[in-house]
Amino acid sequence: MEALRSLEIGIRAVRTQRQALHVIGHNIANVNTPGFSRQRAILATTLPQGSMGTGVKVERVERLRDEVIDFYIREENPTLARWKAKLEILEGLEILFNEPSDNSIGKILNDFWDSWADLANNPESGAARANVKEQGEALCEAFRSLYQNLKNLQVKIDEEIKTEVDQVNSIINQIAHLNEEIEKIELGGRAQANDLRDKRDLLLDELSQLINFKYQEMEDNTLRISVYGQLLVSKTTVSPFLAEAGENGFLEVKWKDSGEKVVITNGKLKGLLEARDEVIPAFLEQLDTLASTLIEQVNSLHRQGMGLNGTEEVVGWKDFTGTLASDGSFEINGVVINVAAGDDLDAVIAKINAQAPATGVEAKREGDRLVLMPYSLNPQPVKITGDPDGIMLEEFGILANFFKGKGAEDIDIDDAIKEDLSKIAASSSGAPGDNNNALLILALKDALLFEGGTSTFSDYYGKMIANLGVQTKQTSGLKENQEVLLTQLENRRQSICGVSLDEEATNMILFQQAYRAAVHFLQVVDELLDVLGKAMIGSL
Repeated sequence: MEALRSLEIGIRAVRTQRQALHVIGHNIANVNTPGFSRQRAILATTLPQGSMGTGVKVERVERLRDEVIDFYIREENPTLARWKAKLEILEGLEILFNEPSDNSIGKILNDFWDSWADLANNPESGAARANVKEQGEALCEAFRSLYQNLKNLQVKIDEEIKTEVDQVNSIINQIAHLNEEIEKIELGGRAQANDLRDKRDLLLDELSQLINFKYQEMEDNTLRISVYGQLLVSKTTVSPFLAEAGENGFLEVKWKDSGEKVVITNGKLKGLLEARDEVIPAFLEQLDTLASTLIEQVNSLHRQGMGLNGTEEVVGWKDFTGTLASDGSFEINGVVINVAAGDDLDAVIAKINAQAPATGVEAKREGDRLVLMPYSLNPQPVKITGDPDGIMLEEFGILANFFKGKGAEDIDIDDAIKEDLSKIAASSSGAPGDNNNALLILALKDALLFEGGTSTFSDYYGKMIANLGVQTKQTSGLKENQEVLLTQLENRRQSICGVSLDEEATNMILFQQAYRAAVHFLQVVDELLDVLGKAMIGSL
C-alpha cells in the first residue's frame, strides 16, 4: 500500500509540474498579446491520509492583475483621448488657415488694400483697376475656400462621431457576451475564466478612450456599466447609443431606447463634439464677421463714388423689362425723385426727365437699360446722392457694389465690376484724376471697426490666428501631461501583469527540474515495486 501511495504521489507530481509548465508556456506564447495578464499556477498539497501527505496539485491558475491600477487608468484614459481628438482637429485648423504664407487670408487681404493704394495713385489706369478686381477675386476665393473647408471638417468630424458611436455599441455587445461566458465558467467557483477576463478588461480600456463611465463587478462576476447614472451594460443586457441628426443638421448621441441625449463629459467623443459644436463654429463666426464687415464697409463707400464715366453717360448694367414692385425714391444731385409700384422703364425715365432742370441730369433708354447723362440745358455730373430703397442699385444697376454676398460663404465680386472695370468707383466727383473714393476705401484698412471700435481688419484676423495658436498649445500641453500620467500608470500595470521572459525562463527551469525529479521518483518507486514483486514471487 505504501508503494502504491508513493506511485500516486509521483504521478500527481508529474502532472502538477507539467500543468505549471503549461501555464508558463501560455504566458510566453502571449508575451505580445494586447491585454494579456500574466498567469501563475498556485500549488497546494492534496488532502493527507492521516499524518501522511498525498502529494501536490494545482489549486488554481491565478491571473495577476491590480484592479486599483486598472480603475485609475480607466479614469484617466477619457481625458487623454479627449485632448488627443481635440488637438488633432486644432492642428488641422492650423493647416487650413495656413498662416503665415502667400496663400493665406492675411497676406491676400493686405494685397487687396495695396491694390486700392495703386488705384488711388492712378485712378484712371485700366491696369490698376484690373489689379483691384483680381485681388478682390483672390480675397473672395480665399474666404469661400476657407469657410467651405471648415464646414467640410465639421462634416468629417460628424462622420467620425457616427463611427465612434458604432464602436461603443460594438464594445458593449462584446462585453455583454463575455459577461455571459464568464458567469457560466466561474459559476460556483469551479474555475477562473482568466483569458476571457483579459478580453473584457481590454474592451473596458478601449471603451474608456471613447466615453467616461462607471463600472462595477457584480457577485455573479458580470460587469455593470453606467453612463451618468443610466445603465449601459447589465449582465447580458445592453442599452446602445444612437447617432441621430439633430436640429442643426449634425448628429446627436442619444440613447436608442429612450431617445434622450447621452450626457458625455469626457473621452474621444467629447473631444469630437467640442471641436464640431464649439471650436469650428467659433472660427466660422469670426471669419463670417470679417467677410461681412468687409462687404458692408467697402460697398457703402463704393456706392457713394463714381466710375470713369461719372461725368458723362452712365449706363445701368441691369436689364429692366418689368415694373417696380413697390413705391420708392432715390436722389440725383440732392433732388428726390419718387417712383411708384407698376412703373416701367419709360415711366421712370419720364419722372427723371421731369426733374432734369433741377438735377442737371436727364435719362434715356438703351435697349432695356436705363441711361443717365448730364442735362443739355443745365449739365451736372451724374451722381446718385441717395438710394434708400435700392432702386438705382438693385433694379437698374446705375449704382454698383464692389462685393456681393452676405458673408464668407458667398462673398464675390459684384457682377457690375466683372462686366465693366470702369464701374470701380475710385472717384467722388467724377472729375479726371479724382482719387478721393479710392482713398476712403483704402482708409478702411486702418479703421477700428471690430470689437467695439478697438481693432482693424488685420488686428481682428490676427487675434483669430493667435487664439488658434493658444488653443493648440494649451491642448498639446494638457495632452502631454496626461500622457506622462498614463505612462506611469501603464508601467505600474505592466510590472504586475506583464509577461517577463526572464522571469518565465527562471520559473521554467524550476518546474522543469521538479518535473525531472518527479519522473526520477517514479522510476525509483517502479524499481521498488519490481523488487517487491520479485520477492513475493520467490516466496511462493
